[in-house]
Amino acid sequence: MIWCALIGCSAVFGQTPVNPAQPAEGDHPWGRPASTMQGMAWGFLTNYQFGYKGAPVDYAKIGEFIDQLGHSPAVIHSFFPWKRPDGSYRPFPRDFADYARSKGALPLITWPPGQADVNNQVEDFHHNRPQPDFDTVAIASGMHDAYISAWADAAKAYGQPVYVRLMHEMLATPYPHAYGQNRNAEPAQYVAAFRHVVDIFHRKKVANVQFVWCFGTGPTKPAFENFFPGDDYVEWVSLDGYNPLDYGWKSFEEVFGKAYAVMEKISRRAMIIGEIGCVEDPKDPRAKAHWIKDAFLDVIPNKMPRVKMVVFFNSGGHQVRNYQVDSSQASFDAYQAVIGNPIYRHAAPLEPLFYASPESSLLTVNDGKGGGSYKPGAAVNITAGEPPVGHAFEKWVIAAGNPTIANGTAAATTLTMPATSGVVLVTALYRAAAPAYSLSVNGGCRGSGDFTAGSVVRIAADKAPPGKLFDKWTIDSGNPGIADVNADSTTLTMPAANAVVTAGYKNVDSR
Repeated sequence: MIWCALIGCSAVFGQTPVNPAQPAEGDHPWGRPASTMQGMAWGFLTNYQFGYKGAPVDYAKIGEFIDQLGHSPAVIHSFFPWKRPDGSYRPFPRDFADYARSKGALPLITWPPGQADVNNQVEDFHHNRPQPDFDTVAIASGMHDAYISAWADAAKAYGQPVYVRLMHEMLATPYPHAYGQNRNAEPAQYVAAFRHVVDIFHRKKVANVQFVWCFGTGPTKPAFENFFPGDDYVEWVSLDGYNPLDYGWKSFEEVFGKAYAVMEKISRRAMIIGEIGCVEDPKDPRAKAHWIKDAFLDVIPNKMPRVKMVVFFNSGGHQVRNYQVDSSQASFDAYQAVIGNPIYRHAAPLEPLFYASPESSLLTVNDGKGGGSYKPGAAVNITAGEPPVGHAFEKWVIAAGNPTIANGTAAATTLTMPATSGVVLVTALYRAAAPAYSLSVNGGCRGSGDFTAGSVVRIAADKAPPGKLFDKWTIDSGNPGIADVNADSTTLTMPAANAVVTAGYKNVDSR
């Protein structure tokens, strides 16, 4: 595979425009030229408008949509789950790939493990369809290897470049492969499954497939970099994000900014925005149009240089959220201004881009504090978070990188970053804490408190009142074991229950 550097990629993207004409509108930032930005490709998703409810993709309608836009896309995107609604495996979609090429575009295939429902969806949004046969454990075990191998062979026979977005959006989604679904309890399981699929393609030397690893912006636990399979297993990294107005209006930077910064640290690959959409604001009929222009003509060109491709999620009609480009005339005009701008008038990259390693490393502290970007060799204070109810801190676990932790069993300690740059992941591990039971020592000066079962506690009686001597300990509740009931200072073994003991006294013999 031919790698090209970020600078000097005109053979891939075409000539970089200098001070391209931009639609000016008052003092808004999209009126300024983005002269430092190299060209990008654009495309759109077809499924929800053109292949909904399990119907075949309607290529005639896609053609009508392209005519409506007035510009040809560089990428056409569609979903092809591993199994059809009838339970049969879905082969490599050669007809879709051929159609995209006929329009001068490259095909982007989202390839989610699972069986599609009648709406051509795999995710379990509305029904109890967990599909455990498609979780990460099943995939990594080789359960679907025959299908994956056949798909790889067909993709290789196709022979033309194709993007494959595998196992996307693994956090906070009801996909069978997503974290928390089925047996997917650890990020390492996802990584193993992703690598297992890609390894099959590598062994078969399928050079025309470029794998895309995709994260859906929003959820942050576990940190999404834990799920990254590594640059050796992907040619592109991708972000999906939306402004759905569910929790108030969010700017493009609010949706994508933090995830972009993390992605830039963990991977040397260029980025794709694989899904992007914005709803209309009922309070402001021009809000969506402004959002589109801000995103594509200011923020991406000027602040996100790793982004080389954007794919509109042209979804509406069957959803409450209408992300379609023509949800209003103002929004449609804004999209046309974007795709008509010289910045976006470029072919999809035939070869992946490769960026230099960062000078610093990204440290992620899962369930703790201290994360950030640090130079090699830096000493960083890390602290475990508040333990879950009924749990206690046990130790630090290193998930990636090779840092040195001063005290792996201390909740607050020092971590030394490795000598070379790269991703560093550490996780605070907690264990279930033994419950504590109360001990009350009546008439005693020592011993009362909370203790776990089996604890050996020193108890001591108060000084005897005038005319009295210590007699013995009596057990009021809990059945603890007292070493010597006749000694005013002794030990007690705590039971798995609350306990009460009392110091008894007797009169001094006056004879």
